[in-house]
Amino acid sequence: VFSDEKFGELVALMKAESWGGVDVVQRLWESDYRDRKIVAGFMKDKAIGAKRLASMPDRMTNTINVAGGGPPACRPTVV
Repeated sequence: VFSDEKFGELVALMKAESWGGVDVVQRLWESDYRDRKIVAGFMKDKAIGAKRLASMPDRMTNTINVAGGGPPACRPTVV
């Protein structure tokens, strides 16, 4: 789902923004995250869940405000 090529693109974008810690992120990707299965290795990981790394971004982006002030549109969750 998230290939080494996509990770390389992400690293380039983080470096272009002068983010600190990119080398740490690369080490974690190479030593741990790149080989994880999506559900068993990421979604069910208690440490990731405790930090809300997957659910909080979803909560912040699942409601779409519509032009004209109408009721918001909701999209299905990916989590």
